[in-house]
Amino acid sequence: MKISNATRSILLLTLFCGLLLSIRIIKTQSSTGFFLAWNLFLAWMPLFIILITRRLFIKTKNTFVAFFGIILWLLFFPNSPYIITDLKHIGHLQNSLVWFDSLGIFSCAITGFLVGLYSLRIAHQLVNQHFSTFFSWLIIVFFSIISGFGVYLGRYLRFNSWDLFTHPFRLFKVSLLELKKPLCLQSTLLFGLTILFFYIAIEFKNQQRNELSESSEEF
Repeated sequence: MKISNATRSILLLTLFCGLLLSIRIIKTQSSTGFFLAWNLFLAWMPLFIILITRRLFIKTKNTFVAFFGIILWLLFFPNSPYIITDLKHIGHLQNSLVWFDSLGIFSCAITGFLVGLYSLRIAHQLVNQHFSTFFSWLIIVFFSIISGFGVYLGRYLRFNSWDLFTHPFRLFKVSLLELKKPLCLQSTLLFGLTILFFYIAIEFKNQQRNELSESSEEF
């Protein structure tokens, strides 16, 4: 199976994060910080899902396959931007390892976020197959905001994607109550806009690169 350059890039970043975590475990003889490896794995989940969805859609051209895969992807997508909130642990680091741990947490957070943005781009491409450009962007805005709410539920209420399957009614009930709280609305909007604007910046860069590539082919 052919692996794209984008996938290779984030695989390389993930291996680098794994190297940093391994060095810490060996140096300290402690598994403290292993949660970063788990959160990084969860950040990869939406990418796995959307890559499989894209491959199945290319083979079958089945709209139901695309929609089902995108919905399943959306349920796990908040795991990717959620890893940014692990930066809060920097304030509780040992002084002797603060520089090294800060680098490790930062690397994992950036890698997880990039993995998520890459999966969002693939989801956007699938959505573009069925809707106009304008409506597709409206859907991306919705994905970003709903994912911001997912990050809030994960960080403040300790819910995770699996609760959608194990405790769906409790999750739905608590979510409705949380929507009345200013902190929830502020956090949801802030996380959502962060996802959206970083994605827009990456898309703008990709479009600019494509335009340069096309113009160079004219000579």
